[in-house]
Amino acid sequence: MATASEVAQRALHRILVEADEATLQATEYTDFYTAMNDYMADLEAKNINLGYTPVTAGTDTVTVPAGALRGIITNVAIEVAPEYGGHVSPALQQAAMESMKTLRKLGQTKIQVSYPTNLPIGSGNDDSNFYNFPLYTIQDSALLSLSGNTEATAIAVTDTPVLVAGNWRVEAAKGFRGDIDGRVQNISGQEIDVDVAISLSATGGSTYTFTLYRNGAHAEQTASSALTATPATVTMSKLITLNPGDWLDLWVEDDLATVDVTVIDCQFRLS
Repeated sequence: MATASEVAQRALHRILVEADEATLQATEYTDFYTAMNDYMADLEAKNINLGYTPVTAGTDTVTVPAGALRGIITNVAIEVAPEYGGHVSPALQQAAMESMKTLRKLGQTKIQVSYPTNLPIGSGNDDSNFYNFPLYTIQDSALLSLSGNTEATAIAVTDTPVLVAGNWRVEAAKGFRGDIDGRVQNISGQEIDVDVAISLSATGGSTYTFTLYRNGAHAEQTASSALTATPATVTMSKLITLNPGDWLDLWVEDDLATVDVTVIDCQFRLS
């Protein structure tokens, strides 16, 4: 991941204000960080959720997928150009428009349309799963997935949980909001009892414990497995009560050492 100062330098180079002979002052970088925070907050308000955490210093990590950096750099560069007396070239405008498509693809939650269970098959129902049944079935409340993930979860301290690494895909969300970091949050406005089922395939070189956390603090379910270079399957399931605003995500720890683990595929389902 890039740091805030690296993003600032790359963005300001694009508007031709960061030449070697005219290095910006620290306060000018601070202004850039503020502008970037505001821009990312605006994206989130538009349901483009990239897992961004506001930055205040150059050493802060810009917590977005690597594929989102180009879009942030080019679009924030255009945003701040008037303030820095920068020049917005046609090439920069084109790059910003093209990369905005990537930001939307990475960050937008897919909302699954809700149909009553007694609605006959007809207009809008083209799902092959329903060929042998004349009514819409009850749909999942939420489904997040990893597929072919190669990003390893770095383990720095033995027996200490860290969030499973990877860019999650939101396959369905009804009454919930999912994001690319694998968090599923209850946005229904009411208390919900949900059956949570997780099935994952992972590789490693030690014995690991996977934990489903609620609100980043309450361990709801755990499963341990000795993993090798050959992918192995780990499953968890539990009925969980979620209050409005509660969220769930998946963490992992190395019980014996500090060997990284890779969750290659995962289905994270709430129903």
